[in-house]
Amino acid sequence: MTDIENLQIAFETIREVKKLLEPLPSSNTPVIAALVGAAVGGLTPIIVNAFNEGRLRNNNRNATAHQIYSEISAILTVINQRNYIESIKDIISYIQSNPSSAPHPFQVQVPNDLFHIYKANLTNLALLDPKLQSEIVVFYHYLMGLLEDIKPGGMLNTQPTLNGYNEFLQIALKTIAIGEKIQREISFEFDLA
Repeated sequence: MTDIENLQIAFETIREVKKLLEPLPSSNTPVIAALVGAAVGGLTPIIVNAFNEGRLRNNNRNATAHQIYSEISAILTVINQRNYIESIKDIISYIQSNPSSAPHPFQVQVPNDLFHIYKANLTNLALLDPKLQSEIVVFYHYLMGLLEDIKPGGMLNTQPTLNGYNEFLQIALKTIAIGEKIQREISFEFDLA
């Protein structure tokens, strides 16, 4: 055999192998291609939308936690710097040392519209851990109750008693402890340092 004949046989063999490797034509190929195209085209926006919603939810969760953390930090700082707890303790000590004297009224001017961040994020609290949500709600409700007692017309300036001051002090200390716990939990979970 000559080189030309060998080349012709090699080409024929390659053609035959190529035919074996080609997919068989099917009458369903256009239908399958259309269905796959529709599925990919239909699922892509759903997947992208789910991804964007997840990212937005995570951003809102982080923003809510940071904002609540900041507001609670500011509240606890004001309580500490204005020595409210020490003032209440001093009044309790005075009343205990002078039982025959009339209890001292305690009053603080409290603006009507407080806790802007808490109120603005009430619906976003659901993005946080349920235990943390509960602690945040309890903190603010205790704080609102305490403010009712010390604002003009409140219990500690219209009808102050030793028991009233002691109850106020216990709730105030508990509120501060809850606030500090919230700070720690948010700081840990959201990596605030």
